[in-house]
Amino acid sequence: MALTYNSTSLRNEMVTVIGNVLNGGNIQIKSSDDQTLCTLNFSDPAFGSPAGGVITANSIADGNVVATGTIASAEFYDSNSQLQFTSTAGVGGDISFNKSTLTQGDIVRVSSMTYAAPS
Repeated sequence: MALTYNSTSLRNEMVTVIGNVLNGGNIQIKSSDDQTLCTLNFSDPAFGSPAGGVITANSIADGNVVATGTIASAEFYDSNSQLQFTSTAGVGGDISFNKSTLTQGDIVRVSSMTYAAPS
């Protein structure tokens, strides 16, 4: 049975916890062979205030691609470099890119990012 969260205040609390954990942390974009292709640094605070169970990221620093590879996943780290969670990434992934491969020397820019609690 899947859980359903009917309370907006509960969903707001859930996303606030996630946002706070990522304050000053980063996202590491990983290749299919688990090589770090690029690191993107969150602001502190990483996200704005929740609304309707959704938070929107504040500015995320551009990342320089340090190795060429096929995008496979994204790892989210806190400010103490502790891995907090992982998501799919690439064309059509949880984190969507406009191409499947990053090339060393490229710059990665995040145009927007939101995190939503399940409803």
